[in-house]
Amino acid sequence: MSHSSNLRPNNRRLDHPTTGTLVLIMALALVFYSLPWVVTASASLNLGAYDLAEWASLHPAVRASTPPLLVTFVLRLPLVCIAVIGAFGTPITRRWLALLIVGGISVALLPPELLPTTGNPNSQQQFALALTALVVGAVGVSGIGGRGRGGLAALGALIGAAASLIGLALGTDLMRGFDLPTAVGGGGVALAGLFGLIGVRFARGALRRSSVVDQTG
Repeated sequence: MSHSSNLRPNNRRLDHPTTGTLVLIMALALVFYSLPWVVTASASLNLGAYDLAEWASLHPAVRASTPPLLVTFVLRLPLVCIAVIGAFGTPITRRWLALLIVGGISVALLPPELLPTTGNPNSQQQFALALTALVVGAVGVSGIGGRGRGGLAALGALIGAAASLIGLALGTDLMRGFDLPTAVGGGGVALAGLFGLIGVRFARGALRRSSVVDQTG
């Protein structure tokens, strides 16, 4: 009993960072998302992911792509992934923090007109992503997932890293299509790297938790 009881209290937090660390992670992710992802000779076109997605949504080639608005989708997807990390990576005892993260990101993803119109695929995509962040986030905040919560947070982080790199590449190519001297900005690279670190952190925590559970029976 002594061996098991000594391990179990620590087991509860193996796959979750402290509240302060999680707040720092979320803040850095949002800062990197907002920093320039593409850098051009014109300062007005040094766009972060959010503005780059809005700019790309006006491009005829992006609207006519298959699937439609693919560039804007992968540029907005990291926000959903941040919400997933916040929902499943926050300890159940800190639900208020998860609610703030999920609620704030869901609102940020909503289109300006709030309810999408049938003739505006950009607004429809924004609304769908906001709803996805809200629903998946609500599942995470509810405590569903048990021992797999850290693994789900890791999955969200790895998807976010992939989306960041793909969105960065597509957005940069789109900007270069206007014959503008364009360089890759630091925001997208930094966010992809942060997502990677988050994914490794949660994956290691989930594996250690599983190992401790196996040892304690």
